[in-house]
Amino acid sequence: MAGKSPYANHWHDALGKAIRQERTRQARSQEWLADRSGIHSTEISNIECGNRNPTYRAMRMISMALGISLAELIERGEELERAA
Repeated sequence: MAGKSPYANHWHDALGKAIRQERTRQARSQEWLADRSGIHSTEISNIECGNRNPTYRAMRMISMALGISLAELIERGEELERAA
């Protein structure tokens, strides 16, 4: 059985941090993002904390709710991952 990539957690953490940074930059709450994206606030929290690997659909819904492109959100996550 193959082991989990050590980079997976870094990616989840960096992506969650990118989402949190953009949300807080806009002075929005997790509840606001949950309402706008259609994703439960508990799930938003888990994604932002790096505890969950969001699906493509979730990523798309979050980026749309935040008013940024999915590509931009992923790029920000990748920048944070490289900086870690």
